[in-house]
Amino acid sequence: MWEPVLQQYSMLREQYAAMSDALAPVRHSKYELLVFSLRKLTHDLLFSLSDPASKSRYAVGALLLFIVAFVVDQVRARMSSLRRLGLPVVSPPKGVHQFDYKTILAEGARRYPNSPYLITYSGFEYVVFPASSWDEVKRVPPTKASALAYFTHVFFGGWKLLGSDMSAVHKSIGVDLTRAIPVRVHAHQESARAACDSALGRCSEWKSFPMYFTLQAIIAATNATGLVGPVLGKDRRWVRAVQVFPMVIVLAIYLSSLPPRLFRPLVTLLVFLPAWATYWYMRMILRPVVQQDIHEYKLAAGEDEKRELMRAKPDKKFPMTAWMLSRYTPEERTAQQVAHDFIVASFESTPSTSSVFYFIMAELVARPEVVQELRSELESFMVDGHLPQTQLGELQRLDSFMRECSRYNPHGYMALFRRLCEPVKLSNCPELPTGAVICVDVHDVPWSEQLWENPTEFDPWRFLKLRQQPGREQRHQYTSLGSESPGWGDGSQACPGRVFASSTLKCTLAHLIMNYDFKLPDDGSKPERNSMPNGSARPDMWVRILFRERKKRE
Repeated sequence: MWEPVLQQYSMLREQYAAMSDALAPVRHSKYELLVFSLRKLTHDLLFSLSDPASKSRYAVGALLLFIVAFVVDQVRARMSSLRRLGLPVVSPPKGVHQFDYKTILAEGARRYPNSPYLITYSGFEYVVFPASSWDEVKRVPPTKASALAYFTHVFFGGWKLLGSDMSAVHKSIGVDLTRAIPVRVHAHQESARAACDSALGRCSEWKSFPMYFTLQAIIAATNATGLVGPVLGKDRRWVRAVQVFPMVIVLAIYLSSLPPRLFRPLVTLLVFLPAWATYWYMRMILRPVVQQDIHEYKLAAGEDEKRELMRAKPDKKFPMTAWMLSRYTPEERTAQQVAHDFIVASFESTPSTSSVFYFIMAELVARPEVVQELRSELESFMVDGHLPQTQLGELQRLDSFMRECSRYNPHGYMALFRRLCEPVKLSNCPELPTGAVICVDVHDVPWSEQLWENPTEFDPWRFLKLRQQPGREQRHQYTSLGSESPGWGDGSQACPGRVFASSTLKCTLAHLIMNYDFKLPDDGSKPERNSMPNGSARPDMWVRILFRERKKRE
């Protein structure tokens, strides 16, 4: 069976040696000799396949090779399965779709309320811990249980689209950017205005728009201006690339999950090519801006000059490049690293904020009375159309409404996703090996009667009333962390950009509420919430929304 293959291999070696000797005077490179050899091999292989007997032998050989590889893969998967640890497995109940994670997790919580269990998704095993394990899981350090390793392994099939160390960009966003937000609130408002003007244009009469893509364009442009500056924030190439990048990644994630695990590495290699192409396109667009920023950083020779460069100013973009450069190691201070981190920051912020914005607007269009109350609050704090230069915590009604939207439309049913970088032993579980994927079940948090009064009702002022209770004035904010607000994560790996995201949403919502009327079409209904294969929420992409500019009062 293998004789034809061995003959071809032996013949190829002989031909390569003969060609090397014969063509030595011509001084061809090794690469050119390899090309000649491959062409000859292709010719001989096609010739041999023209023989029916050889063709059948090759087919049988390929089939046997596939069977052996499949069996080995199945044996390896069974031997590495976490079932060997005695963890129970929860499968979708009969008649339940495999992506209906809410029902699957409810069944798991019913059967194993205080202990972990396994669920499977596209060949991956998740160890799902009960909500009571939240604090213990969040305290596991990233050196032992990494969110970045989880996304790289499960979402990107091993491709390091997010890199291997995001500490510098995360600290720049979580510390430097968060502190500087009040300085540029008015500029953030202007960015939101420009983004809305670009996405909506003139609409003195009711005008229909695709809801998700329009809201995503507004967030993408507003975010871009805040992160990379007004030049790229107004560059349609960059804004469009920021929108496309997460979409091609999500498509690649979905397609790579479809084939059997045996073929997944090859399929992953192919389906992520558009994502890599978009990534390099974004780096090309970023190059001139990044090089100019690095040049300015190098010109600031003294410590005082560098501190002045890194100080946020109302009339200049956030010095994100300078912040990141100051946190890099000497080896990391390259234009490639800066551009990569800008792409990572844009990827992490735009799709998640766009999805949240979508569900906020979905609740807002259904409640015109809430819109009027929010307008009244905004009018009471605005001066000449400008919001206060703070973290915007004064807008307690808007903050409460945003938090209630997130409670009522949770981002997902599981949280604190981690991949173990070394064996870990938690209190209610056997020791889990390196490479295990863990998470916490939070499907019941929004609907828990122990946490909320009348949890199935949408109460826009729920968290405003909670903050009015003595001793709770600083709690229950939109950006608050904890098991009651699982969307941001928690602990040292919580979302570092949540304050920036909150500011973006508040500035954008303020502009829309004060300057536009909006509603669903007469034959439309409230947008539905769908589930992604990974358990996160997916907006209804085909719903439309109507906008109309408000008439200015005399």
